[in-house]
Amino acid sequence: MRTETRANRLRESQAETRPAFAVNSVAPGPDPIAEAFERGRRQGQDEATVRAGEELRQQLEQLRLGANAALRQLAEIETRVESECRAALIDLVLATATRIARERIEAGDPIAARALADAVAALPAIEAIRVRLHPDDLESVNRDLADQIDRRRIELVADERVERGGCVIESPVGLVDATLPVAIEAVRGALDGTAEVG
Repeated sequence: MRTETRANRLRESQAETRPAFAVNSVAPGPDPIAEAFERGRRQGQDEATVRAGEELRQQLEQLRLGANAALRQLAEIETRVESECRAALIDLVLATATRIARERIEAGDPIAARALADAVAALPAIEAIRVRLHPDDLESVNRDLADQIDRRRIELVADERVERGGCVIESPVGLVDATLPVAIEAVRGALDGTAEVG
């Protein structure tokens, strides 16, 4: 019992001599690890944003180049298709015109006489003209152009190489081919822009 009292007294005396500590709530200072982490995170975000922007710019440039190439290809295809359609249309028109002309020739239309009259009218006033035409056209030409044949001293010569409905005129100033195939090709040249000038 005496021992307990002495121990209690000792504790009390130590408590009296011990300074009293006040507990202050001081805010902790900046955490350098957390700050470094935050700086690294922001820097990483900035770099990622720059990288993503550059990648997006490159992708947009590739898309632009691809779109331009596609537009050029479409323009080339359009030009080619337009040219092919135009050529096909010209072929169709001329084939139809040729068929109609040949049917009219077979039906007795004096196309050769008209071709000769037009060609002779375009020639200067010269005589000694020689005209080669298909044998089947001789009679109608002689009948329809008798006055011109006598006046211009036109010599008619049967030539099976000349297609019906046309004629080849030989004169001192040159040769005029007024056959149907040549006329059709002249029309083709005029339609597709390849006709020779002069």
